Amino acid sequence: MALALPGFAILVVVAALAVPIALATGHRAPLNPVVYAATVLLVGALFATFSFWTAAWTRNAEAAQLTSMPVVLLAVVGQMSVAFPESVRDWVDLTPGAALTDLVRTSWFGFGEPGTERTLDFADTWAAAAQPVAVLVAWIVLAVWLAVRSMQWEPRA
Repeated sequence: MALALPGFAILVVVAALAVPIALATGHRAPLNPVVYAATVLLVGALFATFSFWTAAWTRNAEAAQLTSMPVVLLAVVGQMSVAFPESVRDWVDLTPGAALTDLVRTSWFGFGEPGTERTLDFADTWAAAAQPVAVLVAWIVLAVWLAVRSMQWEPRA
């Protein structure tokens, strides 16, 4: 757990600070703070679990940059989903980065579709969050399975 705690703590602090900073700069508060907080926790759990998986086969600090690259790509490519053609976007929307982007867009701004004005109210954000939450949960299940399968557990003496 200590492996993921610093990154998780930074994630929570940055997500929490984003709200007062946005308010101070004239932006609205999150439309659905519960979905926003759930997004932070789900994404933190996902990438913490991925860190256990990559740690299982990372032999030194130099190799960490290479072994974590697939996880970084999963996070980044999804945030650029609107730039892809529709046929590719359907697959890219299944990445953790796309789910994260959709959940933040939905919970904070109330956007139903990318590039539209606020179209959702508080109640509608729950329904709009269902698919991205399902994507994140599926990735968490996969990451847990990979981590458990890859870690070499040693009994304590």
